[in-house]
Amino acid sequence: TRLSKWITHCLSRGTHHKSESKSSVCRNKGNNKYKVHDDEGSLELYTESVRYAPRGSSGLALAYANRSAVFRNLAGLDFPTSVAAYLVSLELRLGTDGKDPRASMCFECLRDIELALKNDYPQHLRHKLETRQGQCLARLQHRNQSQHITEMSQKDIKYVTENKKICSQKEVGAHLHEACSTDTTSREGEDNLAKREHYVELPSVVHGEHDKFPFASSALDLVYDKFKGRHVKANKDIKIKEILFVEKPFAFVVLPDHYNVHCHHCCTSFVAPIPCWECSDALYCSEVCRQESWDDYHQWECHGGLQLFHSVGIAHLGLRVVLRAGNLRSLHQKWNKLEDDVNLPGVDGTELQDKDNRYRSVYNLMSHLGDMERGDYLQYALTAALLTVYLRDHTDYFKEATNTHTPRIGPTENDIQLRDALFFVGNLLHRHVAQLVCNGHAITKLHTAPGTNSSRVVTESQVRVATAIYPSASRDLAERGEISGGLEKLLVCRKLLRQCTYKYSKHMTDCLDQTAKCYAMLGT
Repeated sequence: TRLSKWITHCLSRGTHHKSESKSSVCRNKGNNKYKVHDDEGSLELYTESVRYAPRGSSGLALAYANRSAVFRNLAGLDFPTSVAAYLVSLELRLGTDGKDPRASMCFECLRDIELALKNDYPQHLRHKLETRQGQCLARLQHRNQSQHITEMSQKDIKYVTENKKICSQKEVGAHLHEACSTDTTSREGEDNLAKREHYVELPSVVHGEHDKFPFASSALDLVYDKFKGRHVKANKDIKIKEILFVEKPFAFVVLPDHYNVHCHHCCTSFVAPIPCWECSDALYCSEVCRQESWDDYHQWECHGGLQLFHSVGIAHLGLRVVLRAGNLRSLHQKWNKLEDDVNLPGVDGTELQDKDNRYRSVYNLMSHLGDMERGDYLQYALTAALLTVYLRDHTDYFKEATNTHTPRIGPTENDIQLRDALFFVGNLLHRHVAQLVCNGHAITKLHTAPGTNSSRVVTESQVRVATAIYPSASRDLAERGEISGGLEKLLVCRKLLRQCTYKYSKHMTDCLDQTAKCYAMLGT
């Protein structure tokens, strides 16, 4: 009861709520910044306006449209000299690898225009957006699409002039002429407008992937003995810098301090985030990530849950592991398969071979609950109870509890089924939270900042942005993770140091963390 009251109290004090009035205030402040050509300030305020605008509100479309105007400026279509320093900072932040950052701003402008139109931007103002579309498409050499936008705007001239709400036909025509005459010398138009991802060939493990040890090189074998536990042996010589592991995380959580700069679902850096439909906490790099996040886990973390999870630290990742396993019915199905395992958990890595059920390999990572200090054990148990109560009282996660059989269920009354479902999920949460002590990876990013004043020297620092769990290359096998922008989020382990030769049959448990450097690559 105390836990439930405390959770309700925390959620009631949260700042996650959408607010049309707050969105309007931010948009008006952004307008003031925009008038004095403060593109950096107006971009930040328009993004806040987007963030807090309720779904379906008129303010959401206006905020997207206003933000698109800023990106039009940053693309060099209006004020090419006043934004040079800010473009440099954006280029460093996004990791454009030498590509023209102004082209990226064109793409951001086009996407915001599309979002504004999707959210019912007023028809009598649409000629402005369509003119802006024409400018950006012309710059990107999308000539055919630019002509299409021009034709769309011509259709709107009649509506605008007949209703006498904005300007004369002559003024609208001037906008259209400007769109058609915009410089089209840029070569960036070859990029795909609908899909702007940076396609990079992903690294491959040396000697091919192991048929019984997914994501690992065939030069490695996973073995177990009662003294060393589960560990890896090399079955052949491994050269320096050869890649041993390439693995995506089963689950990860972005740290709260980086919500404003990294996608909640894929960790990509962004400058024009798309917010969750229901809360102002989760921000995404695309509509695709927003939808996937909602379907996978965010529907149970929304409406203030994220702010509550800040108080439980890494235990949030334990909850994310359970949610990524699916809804309650799916979780039971995975559990039933676990019960059918013949081998002891983690003995020979059999659970790792099932790529379609990666939860199985996560579940079988060592939790060390039996070796844990009593105080730590109780603390993790209390945290698991808190998360379970949250799911019960503030989400619909247990809605299927009365329609599905839990493991070893007794009577079929609804209250008994719900009780057993709560114990079932609570025990899993307890296990996964405990696992993270020795199996969680800190994902860090190499942050690059421009020099001050006229200095051309940049500074670099390593910043932790997320925490992840990798079922195959767990902390039993590799100790630390780093991030380098440009690729999908991956854990890549290489042999680095010359003093360890990884000769045939030499076990790697004691030296892998010294000789393998792990890169958790971030990208789209």
